[in-house]
Amino acid sequence: MTQFWGRYAFVLLFSGICLLGFAADKKSTSRKTSKSAAAKQEMSGGRLPRYFAGLVDDDQREEIYQIQSKFREQIQELEKELAELEQEQLGAMEKVLSTAQRKELASLRSAASKKKANSSRTKKS
Repeated sequence: MTQFWGRYAFVLLFSGICLLGFAADKKSTSRKTSKSAAAKQEMSGGRLPRYFAGLVDDDQREEIYQIQSKFREQIQELEKELAELEQEQLGAMEKVLSTAQRKELASLRSAASKKKANSSRTKKS
């Protein structure tokens, strides 16, 4: 009798593992299709703002994509200008530091970049 329950438990466990594997495979397939749809959308001109998808028709969708492409270049230029200003600001703040503090800052940044590189290597493995 105990042998029966052991086999029964094994069959249930095996069936559960198979079902979980099937569900995980189905989930990854749906993610792949949604990623490809998102990639198509990016190539076509943009992405709808939050909550717009259920409100707009196809013509409005295309018009919104055109508006986004019209402003995209200006936004990218402004983002580049902002990044340059932030670098200038950081440089000005670093000038306040003493030589010893600048060296310490450089070593802290170096350690952080090494740690980031090591963590990205372990994630890829």
